[in-house]
Amino acid sequence: MSAEDNRAPDNLMPMCLEHSKEIDDLWQNFPADLLREWKAQQLQECRGLEQSWQLNSRQVQDVMDTLDHRRIGTQTAGSSAVLAAARIVGQLGVVAGQQRTVVARAVGAWQALRNQVNRSMPPAWDATTGQVLRVEPSLMETRPHQVAVSEALAAAIAATQSPTTILIGELRAIEAADPDLVPWCAWVQGAAAVVVAASGRWPGSSSNPVHPLADNGDLSNALAELERAFTALSARWNGQAAEDPPPPPPPVVAEPESEAQRAAREHEELLDSARPWARVTGLAYDPDLYQRLLAATEHAVMFPVLPSLMAIGLFATTRLAASVARNADPDTYRSLITQAAALQPLAVAVALLRNLMSTAEKAERLELHDHARTTLVALMDVEQWREVAPWQDNEYHSRSLLDWTSSIHGEETVRDALAAGLTDTADLLGPLLIGIAAWTEQRDSHTWALRDYVRGIRDLPPWLPVDIVVTEIHRQFPDLKPTQHDNVSRDIKDLRDLAADLLRAATSIGSRTSEPPPAP
Repeated sequence: MSAEDNRAPDNLMPMCLEHSKEIDDLWQNFPADLLREWKAQQLQECRGLEQSWQLNSRQVQDVMDTLDHRRIGTQTAGSSAVLAAARIVGQLGVVAGQQRTVVARAVGAWQALRNQVNRSMPPAWDATTGQVLRVEPSLMETRPHQVAVSEALAAAIAATQSPTTILIGELRAIEAADPDLVPWCAWVQGAAAVVVAASGRWPGSSSNPVHPLADNGDLSNALAELERAFTALSARWNGQAAEDPPPPPPPVVAEPESEAQRAAREHEELLDSARPWARVTGLAYDPDLYQRLLAATEHAVMFPVLPSLMAIGLFATTRLAASVARNADPDTYRSLITQAAALQPLAVAVALLRNLMSTAEKAERLELHDHARTTLVALMDVEQWREVAPWQDNEYHSRSLLDWTSSIHGEETVRDALAAGLTDTADLLGPLLIGIAAWTEQRDSHTWALRDYVRGIRDLPPWLPVDIVVTEIHRQFPDLKPTQHDNVSRDIKDLRDLAADLLRAATSIGSRTSEPPPAP
């Protein structure tokens, strides 16, 4: 048989590789008539299948053309995403529960410490209400438990955030498969976010860091809401009746920046732009920036002298202005000194002159240093403090101004001037009390978070005529007693509170007139 006849259709029969090799190798066991019989059976079977298929090739093509392969693929992918989301929701619930157990153990150890401390102490009660008071462990004992609870809560957030991130990806796939499901997907995503947030909270661990409270079930409620949301999403995907998602929360609208906030922000931005002049000494004088810093002192002079405001306060602002002026030519520097002396209020002029003087000294421009010092000394007139106006104009800086004044003219000179002022002007007492009061920051002893600003008089400057001031307080407030407790919140401008503070401070230094005179 020729090669062409060997490959002719009449001589071909489809076989599997194994049996075709067996026939070739053992051809004597498979005569031609047997093979022709097999081929006939194959053809008969094929014709039977063709007769059972009632569509011809053209009809089959028409059917294929009507199928939306993209839609079928999208639905298949969407179904996979729904199933994946179901698994993740279940996983999120398990992980959240496991992490809650870890947090609960840390809280339980903290509570056990508190109970142990109370059992070891004799009972105490409130003198007014009679209620039994609990004794809290020391900060040193409490701190490790605070850290343990905080770390457990942070770990819970991390553990629940991971599956939530994957869940969000599956929800995006579901939305792509069926855009009508976007509200239900948003419901599930929002519920998952609440689960993560609830996993990172424990009642009392933030609002009341002294001790945690009993668990309030927020996490359980969040998990139940997640299950409810996903059940509705799944039912909707399957074309079943489903609960409608809750209306979306109103958008969070940022409060407009207040005038005070805007001024504070712009002030900090201005100081930041000038800080390079304080870091290096070779930058050229920038007259525009210098004048902008001078204008900013109007804002800075209204900041109390507090640790949290030191970086943006009056002295910091004038220090940066002096740094910007460091490399001005001598004539310009002298004109800046003259300009500084004319600034109002006095606190601005003095702060700027002190910094111009210090900057010139560091730059070894001694003639300019001496000129600034002479100008500064001329401003430190003791007699002006006999009047009310300087105290009012320099409310937050009166005490430091008089400290500098007494360093130049002596404490006794300042005392005599203030005594004369109090004798001549009874209205001087109020501004004087406000001016010598010091600001302090009240911070949480556990978190160090700023809680409040308090103004009070806790010590007396050596240049204050204490006996004269105490006498005037007794004259204006005959029934006033010294403050009994320190660090008490009060109206920062309540003169009675400040006067009571001063009486307490005067008592501590043994003032002869700290007690009111006897009734006649």
